[in-house]
Amino acid sequence: MPGVRARTLPHGVDVRGTRDVAPAEAKRRFDIDSDATVVSQIGYVAPRKNTDVMLELADSFPEYEFLVAGGPRRDDEREYFQSIRSNAPSNLTITGVLPDEDFHAAFAATDLAVLSYSDIRQSGILNWCFAYRVPMLCRRIPYFERIASKWGGIALYEPDDDLGDRLREAVSDLETLEREMDSFREANSFEAVAGEHVKLYREL
Repeated sequence: MPGVRARTLPHGVDVRGTRDVAPAEAKRRFDIDSDATVVSQIGYVAPRKNTDVMLELADSFPEYEFLVAGGPRRDDEREYFQSIRSNAPSNLTITGVLPDEDFHAAFAATDLAVLSYSDIRQSGILNWCFAYRVPMLCRRIPYFERIASKWGGIALYEPDDDLGDRLREAVSDLETLEREMDSFREANSFEAVAGEHVKLYREL
């Protein structure tokens, strides 16, 4: 409609909603050695998230532990999930759908999260990664690219990249990626987003 302005407000980063779980304790909860480097994909498993890339990565990096912390949400995604589970190498742990406590523990256990989504407009998992300061390796799609270019904290890869090379680079740069996450956390905290809502209503 002419003269109508649209603004998209972010979900917000729920820093206060994080759980105080030590990384070593969280890793042991998933039967992973407390000293291991853990690369995870967290959340519901679905073809659009390309969770099967975790099979390739786990095969290529036996020195790391991999974690798929989630399961299928819909019946039509079960076959995809089972195909990943049945082909998982010994260094890939697949949990199935998690209770809330273990969902939060998965972030505490993770050194690097892989978000290999084909497309998405907003991501609750990304916001939880920022809340827990978990660096991310994300497929280059517009949503992730916008956040990476403005805030940092995300390493990007192209679909035709050597994903193993990108993973190796991201793991070697974890400290830098983690430091870059603070500005996004602050600007997109629940308090900051609430302030944007108030500002928007006052403009109406």
